[in-house]
Amino acid sequence: MNFIKRIDDLGRIVIPKEIRKSLDIQKNENMEISIDNDEIVLKKHSLLNEKEKDLIKLCNLVQNISNKIIVVTDRDKVIYSNIESIINKEISDKLKEYIINRKELDMNINITDEYKIESNFIYKPLIIDSNQVGLILLIDEDINDKDKLLLEIVSKYINTI
Repeated sequence: MNFIKRIDDLGRIVIPKEIRKSLDIQKNENMEISIDNDEIVLKKHSLLNEKEKDLIKLCNLVQNISNKIIVVTDRDKVIYSNIESIINKEISDKLKEYIINRKELDMNINITDEYKIESNFIYKPLIIDSNQVGLILLIDEDINDKDKLLLEIVSKYINTI
Protein backbone atom coordinates (compact mmCIF):
# COMPACT_ATOMS: atom_id res chain seq x y z
CA MET A 1 0.00 0.00 0.00
CA ASN A 2 1.40 3.35 -1.01
CA PHE A 3 -0.32 6.67 -0.41
CA ILE A 4 0.72 10.20 -1.20
CA LYS A 5 -0.44 12.75 1.35
CA ARG A 6 0.13 16.48 1.59
CA ILE A 7 1.55 18.04 4.76
CA ASP A 8 -0.65 20.88 6.03
CA ASP A 9 0.48 24.27 7.38
CA LEU A 10 0.98 22.82 10.85
CA GLY A 11 3.15 19.91 9.61
CA ARG A 12 0.39 17.30 9.96
CA ILE A 13 -0.48 14.45 7.65
CA VAL A 14 -3.45 12.11 7.82
CA ILE A 15 -2.76 8.41 8.16
CA PRO A 16 -5.08 6.80 5.60
CA LYS A 17 -8.08 4.93 6.98
CA GLU A 18 -6.95 1.68 5.32
CA ILE A 19 -3.63 1.77 7.19
CA ARG A 20 -5.27 2.72 10.51
CA LYS A 21 -7.70 -0.14 10.10
CA SER A 22 -5.10 -2.74 9.12
CA LEU A 23 -2.87 -1.78 12.08
CA ASP A 24 -5.83 -1.26 14.44
CA ILE A 25 -4.79 2.31 15.23
CA GLN A 26 -7.51 3.89 17.35
CA LYS A 27 -8.46 7.52 17.89
CA ASN A 28 -6.21 9.22 20.49
CA GLU A 29 -3.67 6.38 20.34
CA ASN A 30 -0.01 7.29 20.82
CA MET A 31 2.34 6.91 17.87
CA GLU A 32 6.10 6.62 18.01
CA ILE A 33 7.95 8.70 15.40
CA SER A 34 11.59 8.09 14.56
CA ILE A 35 14.08 8.59 11.76
CA ASP A 36 15.82 5.68 10.04
CA ASN A 37 18.41 7.04 7.61
CA ASP A 38 16.30 9.20 5.30
CA GLU A 39 12.92 7.72 6.28
CA ILE A 40 10.36 8.78 8.85
CA VAL A 41 9.10 5.73 10.73
CA LEU A 42 5.71 5.71 12.48
CA LYS A 43 4.65 2.87 14.73
CA LYS A 44 2.10 2.26 17.43
CA HIS A 45 3.40 3.09 20.87
CA SER A 46 2.47 1.17 23.97
CA LEU A 47 2.98 2.99 27.24
CA LEU A 48 3.56 -0.44 28.77
CA ASN A 49 6.65 -1.02 26.60
CA GLU A 50 8.62 1.40 28.76
CA LYS A 51 7.57 -0.47 31.90
CA GLU A 52 7.64 -4.01 30.57
CA LYS A 53 10.80 -5.24 32.37
CA ASP A 54 9.57 -4.02 35.75
CA LEU A 55 6.10 -5.36 35.02
CA ILE A 56 7.45 -8.82 34.19
CA LYS A 57 9.47 -8.93 37.44
CA LEU A 58 6.40 -7.90 39.39
CA CYS A 59 4.17 -10.44 37.63
CA ASN A 60 6.68 -13.24 38.32
CA LEU A 61 6.53 -12.31 41.97
CA VAL A 62 2.71 -12.23 41.98
CA GLN A 63 2.54 -15.58 40.20
CA ASN A 64 4.93 -17.13 42.73
CA ILE A 65 2.87 -15.79 45.64
CA SER A 66 -0.57 -16.62 44.26
CA ASN A 67 0.25 -19.71 42.18
CA LYS A 68 -2.52 -18.65 39.78
CA ILE A 69 -2.57 -18.11 36.03
CA ILE A 70 -1.58 -14.54 35.33
CA VAL A 71 -2.14 -12.70 32.06
CA VAL A 72 -1.09 -9.16 31.22
CA THR A 73 -2.19 -7.50 28.01
CA ASP A 74 -1.72 -4.20 26.30
CA ARG A 75 -4.37 -3.04 23.82
CA ASP A 76 -3.13 -5.46 21.14
CA LYS A 77 -1.47 -8.56 22.55
CA VAL A 78 -0.58 -10.63 25.58
CA ILE A 79 2.67 -9.19 26.90
CA TYR A 80 3.14 -11.55 29.84
CA SER A 81 1.66 -14.81 31.08
CA ASN A 82 2.75 -17.97 32.78
CA ILE A 83 0.97 -19.68 29.87
CA GLU A 84 3.85 -19.29 27.45
CA SER A 85 1.84 -20.29 24.37
CA ILE A 86 -0.23 -17.08 24.50
CA ILE A 87 2.62 -14.58 25.00
CA ASN A 88 2.77 -12.11 22.08
CA LYS A 89 -0.50 -13.48 20.69
CA GLU A 90 -3.07 -10.92 19.56
CA ILE A 91 -5.90 -10.51 22.05
CA SER A 92 -9.46 -11.20 20.94
CA ASP A 93 -11.45 -8.41 19.30
CA LYS A 94 -13.95 -8.51 22.15
CA LEU A 95 -11.20 -8.05 24.75
CA LYS A 96 -9.78 -5.14 22.74
CA GLU A 97 -13.22 -3.56 22.75
CA TYR A 98 -13.48 -3.97 26.53
CA ILE A 99 -10.09 -2.31 27.05
CA ILE A 100 -10.67 0.57 24.64
CA ASN A 101 -14.16 1.31 25.94
CA ARG A 102 -13.33 0.60 29.61
CA LYS A 103 -16.12 -1.93 29.96
CA GLU A 104 -16.51 -4.58 32.63
CA LEU A 105 -15.37 -8.02 31.47
CA ASP A 106 -17.95 -10.75 30.90
CA MET A 107 -17.39 -14.12 32.50
CA ASN A 108 -17.25 -15.77 29.06
CA ILE A 109 -14.36 -13.96 27.42
CA ASN A 110 -11.53 -15.14 25.23
CA ILE A 111 -8.09 -13.72 25.96
CA THR A 112 -6.94 -14.69 22.46
CA ASP A 113 -8.95 -16.35 19.74
CA GLU A 114 -7.54 -19.70 20.89
CA TYR A 115 -7.52 -19.20 24.67
CA LYS A 116 -10.82 -18.88 26.50
CA ILE A 117 -11.01 -18.38 30.25
CA GLU A 118 -12.65 -21.48 31.64
CA SER A 119 -12.52 -20.68 35.32
CA ASN A 120 -12.99 -17.84 37.78
CA PHE A 121 -10.92 -14.73 37.30
CA ILE A 122 -10.35 -11.26 38.62
CA TYR A 123 -8.82 -8.40 36.70
CA LYS A 124 -7.71 -4.82 36.98
CA PRO A 125 -7.28 -2.32 34.21
CA LEU A 126 -3.77 -0.98 33.70
CA ILE A 127 -3.98 2.80 33.66
CA ILE A 128 -1.07 5.03 32.68
CA ASP A 129 -1.53 8.80 32.48
CA SER A 130 -5.31 8.26 32.71
CA ASN A 131 -5.27 5.98 29.63
CA GLN A 132 -6.35 2.37 29.93
CA VAL A 133 -3.44 0.62 28.26
CA GLY A 134 -4.24 -2.98 29.10
CA LEU A 135 -5.39 -5.46 31.71
CA ILE A 136 -3.92 -7.78 34.30
CA LEU A 137 -5.87 -10.94 35.11
CA LEU A 138 -5.54 -13.69 37.70
CA ILE A 139 -7.31 -16.90 36.72
CA ASP A 140 -8.10 -19.83 39.01
CA GLU A 141 -11.04 -21.73 40.45
CA ASP A 142 -10.19 -20.37 43.89
CA ILE A 143 -9.85 -16.58 43.92
CA ASN A 144 -9.41 -15.12 47.40
CA ASP A 145 -8.90 -11.76 49.12
CA LYS A 146 -5.11 -12.12 48.96
CA ASP A 147 -5.35 -12.41 45.16
CA LYS A 148 -7.52 -9.32 44.98
CA LEU A 149 -5.04 -7.38 47.09
CA LEU A 150 -2.10 -8.55 44.95
CA LEU A 151 -3.87 -7.45 41.79
CA GLU A 152 -4.71 -4.08 43.31
CA ILE A 153 -1.08 -3.53 44.29
CA VAL A 154 0.19 -4.44 40.80
CA SER A 155 -2.29 -2.19 39.00
CA LYS A 156 -1.43 0.75 41.26
CA TYR A 157 2.30 0.10 41.00
CA ILE A 158 2.19 0.15 37.19
CA ASN A 159 1.25 3.82 37.31
CA THR A 160 4.32 4.64 39.42
CA ILE A 161 7.13 2.78 37.64
